[in-house]
Amino acid sequence: YRRRAHHKNACSSDKHNVGYSRMNAAPIKILVVDDEPPIRKLLRMGLTAQGYDILDAPNGKRALELLAEKPDLVILDLGLPDIQGHDLLQMIRSRNDAVPIVVLSSRGDEGGKVQALDLGADDCVLARRRPGRARRCRVGS
Repeated sequence: YRRRAHHKNACSSDKHNVGYSRMNAAPIKILVVDDEPPIRKLLRMGLTAQGYDILDAPNGKRALELLAEKPDLVILDLGLPDIQGHDLLQMIRSRNDAVPIVVLSSRGDEGGKVQALDLGADDCVLARRRPGRARRCRVGS
């Protein structure tokens, strides 16, 4: 069972407006939560180049503060210094049940990824330490 079939700010099929919503051409906001500056920088550079507005959080506390900005998507690393990733996932879900959450994980812990999906993550991306290597855990249905 899925809470939501379509996100309210679905992207336009127009290649030139990738990061913009259809209704008002406002950039889609993505909250990136990761404690590693190079990962945040890489995501910020790649996503802003596509027209997305990036909110950047190095820890769980800052991520919770940035939820007030009403992001359209959350990319969440499970390994944070201040709040356990699964706990933060539950906190985000309790504050906003509709926002899609993609878990970014370099962990080999299959149980942890399954738990994240069970707690409300919409998808999971296994990030490899080698550039260009990523793999999805699950595609939402």
